[in-house]
Amino acid sequence: MSRPDIGLSSRPSYAPHGVQRSRVAAWFEASGDAAARIVCGPIGSGKTFAVRQMIHDDGDRAAYVRIPAGADAAQLWAAMECHASAEVLVLDEVDLANAAAYASLVEAIEFGEIARKLVLVGRSRRRLRAETLLARGFGRVCDFAALRFEADEIE
Repeated sequence: MSRPDIGLSSRPSYAPHGVQRSRVAAWFEASGDAAARIVCGPIGSGKTFAVRQMIHDDGDRAAYVRIPAGADAAQLWAAMECHASAEVLVLDEVDLANAAAYASLVEAIEFGEIARKLVLVGRSRRRLRAETLLARGFGRVCDFAALRFEADEIE
């Protein structure tokens, strides 16, 4: 059986010359107990770099998957199964998945059907259902201010 095209990368490239943001690293450390950590912001805000830094810092505990736009439930679940041994799974651009597919993921998080920790990355808090996951105690949301570049970090 062939695997659906899901844009997999278990180790995204890491750019050591990028802007290191200690606030984001501290947030990842402090929010590690959440079933789902949500990193949300506009294009160019540094979301993907931030999760790449987290993966680099976590060593072999974390894996990365970029979810293609319009991914259906089968593609989304196949993406998650490809890295079954990872303790933490980053789902980048997951808010672009099919709405019904993402709804099934949120439901699985709420029912405790996913044993590992997830990092959900996207542009839209609404599509990520950030408020729902936060209100129900399943998610922690990275404050957008933590993603802002500070002068001392850019130096």
